[in-house]
Amino acid sequence: QIKITEGSLLFIQNQGDQTSGNIQINAASIELRGTNPTETIAAGLMTEAIAAGKGGDIQITATDLKTADGGVIYTRLFNSGRGGDITVQTTNSTELIGIQPSATVFDISVLSDSFGSGVAGNISLTSRKLIGIGGGYVGSAAFA
Repeated sequence: QIKITEGSLLFIQNQGDQTSGNIQINAASIELRGTNPTETIAAGLMTEAIAAGKGGDIQITATDLKTADGGVIYTRLFNSGRGGDITVQTTNSTELIGIQPSATVFDISVLSDSFGSGVAGNISLTSRKLIGIGGGYVGSAAFA
């Protein structure tokens, strides 16, 4: 069982031209929940690329996965390269349970986006049961 809570973050940032490292987690259950007290850092898993290199992938294999109260799985790209892919495979359930009632910043559960001229990563989610409540969602976006 893995729990990442209250703004704790497993984070890989690529500041160079090479391919980034990846995050790979295999566990019976994974829970990503909450933000730090000032609601500026979400608990979760994140990779980002800010130079010319490719962003890292996030691969999750679990029986159950739950993101709640701002918990995130997130890849970001700030360059002309390629964002990291997100792959989630659960044998039972994936629950995406939106944001904390007071939070206005973290309304994502699983997201890959690009803030540069590059391409955001792909998202693949496989689960026997998918539950989305209170604003939890899966998305990909480009902002350039």
